Amino acid sequence: RITIELTESAIFTDNHQILKAINRLHENNIVLAIDDFGSGYTSFKSLTQLPAGLIKIDKEFSSPWM
Repeated sequence: RITIELTESAIFTDNHQILKAINRLHENNIVLAIDDFGSGYTSFKSLTQLPAGLIKIDKEFSSPWM
């Protein structure tokens, strides 16, 4: 099993080529891991647009009460 990690900023650009490549990887059973999620301004709703198998939450995203 192969997993490719990409950062949130690398994935959520307006580059259609990146999205096409990510979908091709998914079609070939390669798992996409989104690293540093929450470090930018991406909403949770945007995750529904990607075939992500793993999401790694950025440490800055955690609650101040933790």
